[in-house]
Amino acid sequence: MPRSPADIGKIFRKEYNGMPNFMTPTLVRFGEFDKNFIYEVSQGKGMEFNSIMFGLTILQSTPTGWTKRHDLNKNFNDTGQVNNYINSLAWRKEAP
Repeated sequence: MPRSPADIGKIFRKEYNGMPNFMTPTLVRFGEFDKNFIYEVSQGKGMEFNSIMFGLTILQSTPTGWTKRHDLNKNFNDTGQVNNYINSLAWRKEAP
């Protein structure tokens, strides 16, 4: 059964001690792909004048709890890029 966004939010708050991402502090959404991966999409000011940056943070479920997957976290210029990346991870036959 899929986790609710509220449940995913609780996990992220616990794992990150309630602290938002300093580069992209505004929450956009929570979600999951595969039963072992959850993610947070957030946004903030980009590096260029008047631009917006989107951040994707991923956690993986393990037998001992949640693991931060820094190797899968990325920043993007728009939500289309975020969604394409999430879809590319979700369609892998085996979890990364």
